[in-house]
This record gives sequence, structure tokens and C-alpha cells, in this order.
Amino acid sequence: MRHISPAPMTDCPMPDNAQHAAMTRLVGGDTLALDLIYQAHSGPVYRYLLALCGDTSVAADAMHDAFVALIDRPAGFDSTRGTLGGYLAGIARRVLWARWRDPLHQAPPLDSSDEAFDEPMSDASDDPMQMVVTIQDSTALMAALLDLPWVFREAVVLVDLQERDYREAAAIAGI
Repeated sequence: MRHISPAPMTDCPMPDNAQHAAMTRLVGGDTLALDLIYQAHSGPVYRYLLALCGDTSVAADAMHDAFVALIDRPAGFDSTRGTLGGYLAGIARRVLWARWRDPLHQAPPLDSSDEAFDEPMSDASDDPMQMVVTIQDSTALMAALLDLPWVFREAVVLVDLQERDYREAAAIAGI
């Protein structure tokens, strides 16, 4: 089994035609196509999971499981039902829920002081004051987000932070 490295700090958007070509290659057995898919989708999926659970290692594990599921069953993705990013986020979301239903793995208490929230959510300019303001805003946003009940947190993350349309957000959330 290939090891998948942690999510990149920057996203590599993939046009629909390139995504389709990469998925066709993956279905055909070309696992190198996974690198392209991973570069395009790991960042958003990881950040979605991190905003839901607040735990870097749990988010990374769930993201890893989503990509392993894609490797194991690439034909399971149906582009007529939604985007590949949405499909991966949905798998990872189910991994989180399964983990938390397991009596040995209770949902962690969410804490906005977690190291995962120390970095700003978007790039700040080179101005040190702007960087401080961005970090403070990001920290305040994450603290408020973690105070929301799961269903509202998930909606805010998907629609407002990740800018997914309502249809895709609903598909990821399973509603």
C-alpha cells in the first residue's frame, strides 16, 4: 500500500477535463494518477475534517482513509452524482462518524487552543501587523466554529469556508 503524505499547504486546482482524465487513468489501474488527484483535493478535504473534529491526527487519518478507499474502488466515484472533492469529503466524513461510534474512540473535546488553529486560514501579506490581525481573526473564527453544534459547524465549513454550492454540501453531509 502506498503511503500518502500529509496534505499540502496550498491547493492545486484541477480542471474538470484533467480530473476526468486522472480518474480514467486511476480506474484503469494507473496509481500515479492518484498523485494529481491528491494534490488537487487533499488540502480542502483535510481542512474540512480539521474544522469538524479539531484534531490534526484524526483529520489526517480520515483523509488518508478516504484516499485509500478511492484507490481500492476508483469506479465507486460517479461524476453524475457530484464532484470528486465532494465524494472524498463524504467518505472522510463517514470515517469520522464511524470512528466516533466506536466505543474505544470517543469524539475528542474540541479546543480552539489546538495547534491546528495557530496558522491563519489564508495567506497574509508580508506586513507583520496584517499577519497578526489575520491570525487573530482565524483563531476567533475557529473558536466560534468549534462552539457550534456539529450540523451547523459542518454547514458553515462546507458552504462558507470551502465555498461549495448547497447541492455539493448536502451530498457530502448525506442529506
